[in-house]
Amino acid sequence: MIATLINAAAIILGSLIGLLIRKGIKDEYRKVVFTAAGLTSLAIGIQMVLETDHILSFALALMVGGLLGTAFDVEGAAGPKTLSQQDFSMLRFCSVRAP
Repeated sequence: MIATLINAAAIILGSLIGLLIRKGIKDEYRKVVFTAAGLTSLAIGIQMVLETDHILSFALALMVGGLLGTAFDVEGAAGPKTLSQQDFSMLRFCSVRAP
């Protein structure tokens, strides 16, 4: 339980620091940080998939999540995209129409 509280506090502290200094960070650096975070998340996801014994549950969760995200227009609600469709297309696993 204490680890959860420490994690939550670290996230809140990091978010506040990010809000305070975000105007001073150039867009080039911001793109690099977001790309690195995205690739790290992708690597962690691939590692978790390779370790799972329940690949069908994983596939079903991806399908249901994709359908719900599409139904609720999660990408549209998230605000403007930082990367263009072409920049991000190499990481896409399904076809998406450009707005």
